[in-house]
Amino acid sequence: MENYITVLLPVAFIVILIGVLNSLRIFTIISVLSKQYQLLKQSVINQEDYPPLIIFIAVLKESRIIAKTLESFNQLSYPRDKLKIVIVSTEREYETNPSPHKNTILIVKNKVIELNQNQEEQKFVHIHYPFLKGIKSDQLNYALAEIQKTFPKLINNKTYIGLYDADSNVPTDTLVLLAKDAIREKYPEVYQQPTFYFKNYAFLPHTVNGVLSGAFSFLQTAYALYYETYILGTYPSAPITPKLPRMKYCIGHGLFIKWDLLEKLGLFPTPIEDTRLGHILSYLKKEIRILPVFDAVETTSGILAQIKQTSVWFIGEAFFIKDLKIAQGFMKMKLSKLHNIWLIIYKIYRNVFWIVRGPLLLFLFIFSLYSQIVILGFAILIAYLYLPAIGLILSRHRLSQLIAAPIPFSKKNALFTFWALLALLLEIVIMSIGALLGLMYFIRFSYAKESLPFFKTDR
Repeated sequence: MENYITVLLPVAFIVILIGVLNSLRIFTIISVLSKQYQLLKQSVINQEDYPPLIIFIAVLKESRIIAKTLESFNQLSYPRDKLKIVIVSTEREYETNPSPHKNTILIVKNKVIELNQNQEEQKFVHIHYPFLKGIKSDQLNYALAEIQKTFPKLINNKTYIGLYDADSNVPTDTLVLLAKDAIREKYPEVYQQPTFYFKNYAFLPHTVNGVLSGAFSFLQTAYALYYETYILGTYPSAPITPKLPRMKYCIGHGLFIKWDLLEKLGLFPTPIEDTRLGHILSYLKKEIRILPVFDAVETTSGILAQIKQTSVWFIGEAFFIKDLKIAQGFMKMKLSKLHNIWLIIYKIYRNVFWIVRGPLLLFLFIFSLYSQIVILGFAILIAYLYLPAIGLILSRHRLSQLIAAPIPFSKKNALFTFWALLALLLEIVIMSIGALLGLMYFIRFSYAKESLPFFKTDR
């Protein structure tokens, strides 16, 4: 028993310390976002100075939600003459011969006509990618070329290209806040909106799959706050970052990049346009400013679907060496070798940790039961998994002003939330399995030099 305690105590202390640190980061970044939001809300800036915005939504088999999403985007506050919302469908829609009622292309065509009706400045544009081969990044780059020809007056050195998903739900003042901050900060090159993964939480079926999806929502939102958003929100002022930089993230829902920078980079990298763009910007030491309002998206339901989804995310993470080569070719810049060597080491560590953290945490918990040190096992779980989740619940009132979707932690969902929290350990194991699968696919198709397969998971 004493030997077990001697081995487990140092490990448990580290895990508990990480859990506490992650919880503190959640409170910190929410405070940062809240202050930034209040500052921008009070700013008064002439609309004539707002930058042009072109938002792209790439769609594939999104018939269930796309009409409602476009209606919500029609409510966004922004001058019509400076905004285009481009929906990019693809010929892959016909792979499974969907019925006319479930055909995303037809729904988009009709909805665009409806929303543009009787409007002098047509806000919505539909572009169809006419090839069966090609993935999301190919759709986006094709549409970018078409828009450049169709609306050349909208594209200048202040134009921002934005990306959102088909299930995105954002506050109506999102674009205005971006414009105000851009003018105040002399038009930064890149913005990233934080993500809230609870959009369909209250509507999930109360089954095993539904409970796991609820756990998935907690894990993803907590991680987005204490890691992805925290790095972006504190990076310019954090004293440790000049010595030990971190690879920053771009997420393809709520991402805005200036057209001139995107053009110089050769448009969106393929495959995986968002994560890899974050890698490239990190190598180039480009600042990514955080937007102080959230994009709310849905989570997928089912163990297999979650494994597939996580594998695609990991594939994007695995391209960091190739992304360095892209960054090195950027305007023939000389990049800092020490800076980039550290980023590569850091990225390898993060990816390995992603694969092993689920099995490792499960092993520690089972071992604590086997060695009859149950309290230590529960301490590990509570610190690493539950403290960040509880931090989210406790922060719901402060978060509510920054999110368009309702906060789902209510008395009505208390029992569902309880089971979702209990399922966090299993969910983190599922995400590690997905990461391992993604690594296997990446290695296989790197050697075969074939196009990477990408799963289309149901939300």
